[in-house]
Amino acid sequence: MNLLQENIFLTALEPSAFNYGLRLLSFLLPKYKVYTIFSKSFLKEKKLLNHPNLKLIFDSDNLTSLGFFEVLSKYRIVRSLLKDIENLVKKEKFKFILSLDAWAFHEKIHKVFFKFQSSTKRYHFIPPKTWAWGEFRNKSLKILDELFCIFPFEERYFKNFGINAIYVGNPLLDIIFDSENLIKQKLKKDINKTRNLNIILMPGSRPQEIKNLMPFFLNITKNIFNKLKDKYSINFFMPLTPNVRNLIENYKIPNYICLSFGNSLKILKKADFGIITSGTASLEAALCGVPHIVVYKLNIFTYLLGRILVKIPYISLVNILLQKKLMKEHIQFLKEKKIEKDFIDLIDNKNIYLAHFLKIRKILKHGCFENLEKLLV
Repeated sequence: MNLLQENIFLTALEPSAFNYGLRLLSFLLPKYKVYTIFSKSFLKEKKLLNHPNLKLIFDSDNLTSLGFFEVLSKYRIVRSLLKDIENLVKKEKFKFILSLDAWAFHEKIHKVFFKFQSSTKRYHFIPPKTWAWGEFRNKSLKILDELFCIFPFEERYFKNFGINAIYVGNPLLDIIFDSENLIKQKLKKDINKTRNLNIILMPGSRPQEIKNLMPFFLNITKNIFNKLKDKYSINFFMPLTPNVRNLIENYKIPNYICLSFGNSLKILKKADFGIITSGTASLEAALCGVPHIVVYKLNIFTYLLGRILVKIPYISLVNILLQKKLMKEHIQFLKEKKIEKDFIDLIDNKNIYLAHFLKIRKILKHGCFENLEKLLV
């Protein structure tokens, strides 16, 4: 088979999407020539940067942002990139474009393909959470040939707006395939008997999240360490994504925190408890059997805008799926004493949290990447 027979376009902007993109590349690269907008650091970490069938046209590490106001600051970069994509689409023929998450950005790229190469199939994986806010955005999704959903309620929701949506399963269950066993093993672990705590710290995967949250994480870790060190042997782990490696030299990480890169899943599987930024990491933690506190901090203007627009009561995916406030959420104004108290509650009620995590495991569906491979290859 000629590896260069057909071109496709794969684009990912967010760190969580990079992990999914790597799984997709495992079956796309043997079949297609892949032009991609992707994280250079992630590709380098997995030794894919020089793959003969992969062409990186833009490093996503230069564009990862948080909210509306942060994105505005990179307008010139986006405009220049869209012009480059337009020139590429005029020159090369593509079988399909597949974008991952970050619809506000990827919508612009789909419009370029629609205008200059309308025969190219347009797919998007991980829909925008318009069921949480911004229902008006659903109209823009009609440009797609297919929208691949990751939560069971999304397919019906988007179809009600005339969008060709299909629930392919949740990618985390393919990655954390041993989720049920992990949770059951941790149900058996007696913390009061072992007197050992493995605590995972996840301050975010975007550079702006690190800047916003790292000082808080270092303070709260120190407080928890001092409060519990006489009762437990405590191990703190802070696995970070490769794209924020250069930022860490700006912070003094104490020697009781084990810092690492690119191995968050491995750490989650052995962790007992966690303090985690809102987002995919919260659901990952639940599927790995890690009771945790959810924290988040944004640009103040983005936060205030969100308060006006968001129409659901929770931000944690765990709470959204369970439709109840299981995980404690601390947003924007991070009160350390209250967070310390909530963290102690995790230890005291560990098995209650784990029993709920088993319910989440049953809500979601396996086989996401297998289904995507059938649809794409």
